[in-house]
Amino acid sequence: MDQCNRSKTFIDTNSENNTRDVRIADCRGHIKQLEAENAALQSENVELREWLCNLQEKCDKQEQTISDLTAVISKLQILVDSKHDTLYFLFFNNNGSHYDQDAGGETRIVHFVPGGDTPFGIHLALAPERVTLNSIKTRILGQELRLKNLDYFVKRRSENEIWSETPFYYEKLESSNDVLPNIDGTIVIKLLEN
Repeated sequence: MDQCNRSKTFIDTNSENNTRDVRIADCRGHIKQLEAENAALQSENVELREWLCNLQEKCDKQEQTISDLTAVISKLQILVDSKHDTLYFLFFNNNGSHYDQDAGGETRIVHFVPGGDTPFGIHLALAPERVTLNSIKTRILGQELRLKNLDYFVKRRSENEIWSETPFYYEKLESSNDVLPNIDGTIVIKLLEN
């Protein structure tokens, strides 16, 4: 009987060992499968990182291009504004003479739009004694103001002794070709709807 018990114990132990071996083999199979999946995910992760790096480089280049274009546009706008004054004067000079480079200068134009108390200013690359209303109209009028009937009033220095308490007054402009009066190189204009 002792031998039977020993056989039974040996069979039970052998069966437990076989079950453990099967479990260990299953675990090792799962580990290998997980390692293979992990390797595949790491490979995809590397590819995604490379794709993201390439995308970031493209975005950086586009941002730099946009920044460069913005700087160029800004410089061109300054150039266009300065050349616009000269060209406009050439086309609308009331006496038909050519622009004299040596007689240059700069005039500051301050204007008030209808219904507004805030002054707006621009600089014109012309000497004050050459500025007419025609030479500045397009610069001071926005698209919506060009469609309206406006009266233009220019600020003048009072030369009348009776008005000693009022050194300045606004006078309505009758002609767009007359040279505008200036006060120390600045022309002040009020626009009113008529």
